[in-house]
Amino acid sequence: MSGVSGISSMFRSYYGVNRDLRSGSARENVTNHEVVSADTKALKKALKELDKLDFDNTEPENTKKIYNTIMSFVDTYNNTVGSSKDSSTKNISNKAGKLKDAVSDYRKKLDEIGITIKNNGKLSVDKSKLKTATLTKVSMVFGDDTGFTDAIAAVNKKIGRNVASETAEMADGFDAKA
Repeated sequence: MSGVSGISSMFRSYYGVNRDLRSGSARENVTNHEVVSADTKALKKALKELDKLDFDNTEPENTKKIYNTIMSFVDTYNNTVGSSKDSSTKNISNKAGKLKDAVSDYRKKLDEIGITIKNNGKLSVDKSKLKTATLTKVSMVFGDDTGFTDAIAAVNKKIGRNVASETAEMADGFDAKA
């Protein structure tokens, strides 16, 4: 199974050059805008990886890849919800609620595979339930035609645009003072 990336290596790869911002004190040592920006870029990558999954292949290596990809997505999604909520900019913090709304439409199907939506909008995973869920049930959430990843991607894109806009405004304000 050496061909399957582990959860932590997938999670790191989503953050790319910003891999230090995926967790811990590094998130506290930069602006919230930088963290939200890193999170939205990572979530975009995580969603692309979900779209590549093959739910028809029941080989153990593939099912492990599906599990790891979903777990990495959940970590990235939770980071994005958290950093967006913590934003001092209303346009960004309001979008955290929109992410929760996007996943809430899939609450029942998520619950069937061991993923629940907490009150703060973050996702929680019952790992044993997810591991034992059928690929058919998992594909009813994460498959191509469900709309789940598209709904999250649409909100994530808006958050990313708001961050870029706010960052540009801050830069313009800084340039005007110089």
